Amino acid sequence: MTRGYWSHKCTDPLTRFMAKVKKTESCWLWQGLLNHAGYGRFGFQYKTVAAHRWIYEQLIGSIPEGYEVHHICCQQNCVNPDHLEVVSGRTNTLRSNNPAGINARKTHCLKGHKLNEKRRCPICQRENVRRWTERHHEELLERRRELSKRPEAREKARLYQNKRHAKNREAYNASAREYYWKRKAAM
Repeated sequence: MTRGYWSHKCTDPLTRFMAKVKKTESCWLWQGLLNHAGYGRFGFQYKTVAAHRWIYEQLIGSIPEGYEVHHICCQQNCVNPDHLEVVSGRTNTLRSNNPAGINARKTHCLKGHKLNEKRRCPICQRENVRRWTERHHEELLERRRELSKRPEAREKARLYQNKRHAKNREAYNASAREYYWKRKAAM
């Protein structure tokens, strides 16, 4: 067998690949080049590719566009095809141990209350509003008293509200006109 810089061109890529793998009881750990995140890198056809993706494509099949290879064993440098699964990017992220994946698996808040469908704790939210209102109660009362004493402030608040309602009315009328003309054109 030839040795040196170009010797890898003379050998089978799968043989070269397996020479960089250390088999343990369950995982095949990549002993070659690793990237910053701990995933194996493999030189193939003048390119450096992800080792786990390469072995998956060689032994299992192609990876559909937009999909990722997930490590079931959660070991980034594992290249055992039995531990690799093709999933969507979202699924891969949610299964991972990064903050997005950890938060997605949470079912209760820090105080132990069950989260709702919007992933918020209604009990803690209610408690936070109650505490905020208690802290600012005097300030809110003072503002109301000032408004009741100053007619110009009351008038300003009323004008602001009318202006807001006028904008809403204008938007509603515009959509009603558009609907009318679409119906008329369809007839």
